[in-house]
Amino acid sequence: MLDLVIATAVFLGHHFLMARRFVKVPLVDIVGKKPFFLLYSLLSVVLFVWMVWAYIEAPEVEIWPTTDWARNLSLVLNPLAMVLLICGYYSPSPASLLGRHFDLDQELPWITRISRHPVMSAVAILALTHMAVNGDAASLIVFGTNALLALAGMPIIDAKKREKWGEETWQAFAAQTSALPFVALLMRRTTLRWSEISWVPVLAGLGLYFAILFSHPILFGVAAFLE
Repeated sequence: MLDLVIATAVFLGHHFLMARRFVKVPLVDIVGKKPFFLLYSLLSVVLFVWMVWAYIEAPEVEIWPTTDWARNLSLVLNPLAMVLLICGYYSPSPASLLGRHFDLDQELPWITRISRHPVMSAVAILALTHMAVNGDAASLIVFGTNALLALAGMPIIDAKKREKWGEETWQAFAAQTSALPFVALLMRRTTLRWSEISWVPVLAGLGLYFAILFSHPILFGVAAFLE
């Protein structure tokens, strides 16, 4: 279990440290923006693999048992998470760290009106539902770390974009979207037409969800469905 704690601590520290200006800015000045993000991504993958390996090797210490409601909630929410994940990468939000140039004269991408952080929302949903389902100490450490990164990352990115764009531009943007999925739509601060939706990434997200769902016993050694 100690290896898992160390791996997750390093993984978490890497993300928060590399996002700090006193670390990021000098490194970008030295290697350039694109090489920095490439190295950042590669190191993130390496640390993530280390964390997953430590998770697989960790002893099982049950905190709470798997329940029907948690498993069913996961089966309902995780298709949404996979759609948000694929759509977020397919059509980057202007509020993401890698988002394209934002122009108020342009209409917001449809996925941004659902959530300005679709990828982080997806990670948070996947992490929290897996915590609820698994209930063992190793899962709480791994999925709790990823949930923390996703939920804490949203306001951090928002603050950076507010500083970069200026208060007036940020407020005009934020009024049309929300960090958590569907909040702006439910509050009627924005609208979404079926004709705007890019169905290719939506179907790709659903396809990925069902592929993982039915291969879950092979990939992770446990069925996603209750027996």
